[in-house]
Amino acid sequence: MGDGLTAALGELGERTFRAYNNWHGALWAHIADLTPEQAAWRPAPGRHCIWEIVRHLANWRRYVVAWYAGSSRPDPEAGNWTMPDATDETTWRADLEALDRTQQDLTHLFAGTDEEALLAPNPDGSHNKFVYVAGLLNHDSYHTGQIAVLRALQGLPPID
Repeated sequence: MGDGLTAALGELGERTFRAYNNWHGALWAHIADLTPEQAAWRPAPGRHCIWEIVRHLANWRRYVVAWYAGSSRPDPEAGNWTMPDATDETTWRADLEALDRTQQDLTHLFAGTDEEALLAPNPDGSHNKFVYVAGLLNHDSYHTGQIAVLRALQGLPPID
């Protein structure tokens, strides 16, 4: 991975996403064991379910990865807060794999970025890469909390 700040941001990203010994419980720990029925459960009509949150997270992560890499960004609203046509085990696992790929993409980006590039102002005047990615990790943590509540409302065990 890159140098000091880049390596620290990469570690924070991995802890937020996958580290099972994280004090707040990582995102992956909250979703990996769910069935499609649990992922699609809604606490009330019109409320989001875990599955929609997972697709929302993957959507915005793809957007940030493209932005970070300087690639063409996908439409941030395309596929945002949606459910797939099929809500079976195969489709749920495919959506989990898609989210996991976004984590791998972020990890690869960090590996190729030095601290100077991470903190450099962007030519378009938008946030530097550090602020953008830190915001994404905050976004992930916020939605992980929502997922934890949705798990609790279903009577599922807490993530330790």
